[in-house]
Parts: sequence; C-alpha cells; structure tokens
Amino acid sequence: MIFSYICILIYFWLLLPVELFGALRNRLHDSNKNLIMATLSTIGGLASAMGPAVEKSSKGILSDILKCLGDNKKHMRECTLTTLDSWLADVFLDKRVPCITAALTDAKLGAEGRRDLLDWLSRQLAGLAVFSDAIYLLKPSAFAMADKSADVRKATDTCFGEILRVCGQEMVSDSS
Repeated sequence: MIFSYICILIYFWLLLPVELFGALRNRLHDSNKNLIMATLSTIGGLASAMGPAVEKSSKGILSDILKCLGDNKKHMRECTLTTLDSWLADVFLDKRVPCITAALTDAKLGAEGRRDLLDWLSRQLAGLAVFSDAIYLLKPSAFAMADKSADVRKATDTCFGEILRVCGQEMVSDSS
C-alpha cells in the first residue's frame, strides 16, 4: 500500500511534468493563435510554480517557445516574451544561450521577432554585471547587423553594446 503511494508520488513529481510539457509543446504548433497564447501563459505559470525544477522537466521546449516570436502578431510576440521572463526567474540566462543563438539566426523568425528578441536580450544583459557566456551571442548579433530592417539593426547595436560590456574587452579580443 505504501509502495503504491510512493509510486504515485514519483509519477506526479517526476513523470507528469515531462508529459505535461510534451503536451504543451504540441500545442505551440497549433493553427489556433489564441490557443498558442494560452499555452504560452500556461508554460510561464508552470515555470514560475515549479521553480528551478522546470529546467529538468521541460527539455527542448524553449526552442519551440522562441519560434513563437516569428509570428507577425504583436500580441503573440508579447506573450512569448512574458513567458521568457517567467522562465528567466527560475532558469538562468546561461542555460538559454544555445536556444537564443539558434533563434537569432533562424530565417523564419522575421524582422519584428528578431528585434523583439534582441530588445529583450538587451534588457536581460543590462541587469548583469558579468556574463561570460554572452560571448556566444556575438556571431548571431553580427548576423543581425546585416538585417534589412533598420529596427533590427538598431536593436542589434544596443544588444551588441551590452554583450561587450558583460563579456569584457579582453574576452572579446581573445575570441577573435
């Protein structure tokens, strides 16, 4: 009897979040935009409620969240950034750098999404004193400097300055 209770607890604490995030991940690719925005809000709420444990339960969902920035609706992109803010409270920025670099170089992201991501990233980096992993954001930022959109280039310039500030001149010189 006690063993069955222990099994149920293990299921709810370890396996259910993985299954739940898998189901939510599938909803991020739905054709109904309102459902996607509700899913993003749910993911943000789960990230806040679970705390640091969300990182283990939600492997790979961050790249799908970032793809929502490719939508041309401003409200969708705002929901995505709100979800990223909820995520940042519990999963540090260094865990997100590989997904962010991939999103910045994704051609499907679009100018508005790239601009919004760069603005969000600049705000996050502005709150940090030192962040050595930001060095990996240099190449995608350089890629964004060549964007056709003036807004993207302006956001990239701001983000580039923040990257240089948190990495330090020595690290940037050594990496080139």
